[in-house]
Amino acid sequence: MTDTEDKAAARLIEEFARLAPRYDRRWADYLRVTHEETLRWLELRPHHCLLDVGCGTGSLLQMIAARYPEVGLTGVDVCDGMLEVARQKL
Repeated sequence: MTDTEDKAAARLIEEFARLAPRYDRRWADYLRVTHEETLRWLELRPHHCLLDVGCGTGSLLQMIAARYPEVGLTGVDVCDGMLEVARQKL
């Protein structure tokens, strides 16, 4: 990455951190629709593990945990603010 790209990425991460506390409310309809569609395609079994790369606030992981409580779940994200919201949920 160039210095310009690094700075742009840092600004983007800062913006998502700022939005994190109200992200789920702001995007509620979009998240509901996309998460439901994702759940339609998942075929998880009790012994499965799932990694959500770019998990944001953890809303998809929260839905998966409710539907598949026996599945191992891990979420990662580059934005600490989003992860803090996810930790509070999960």
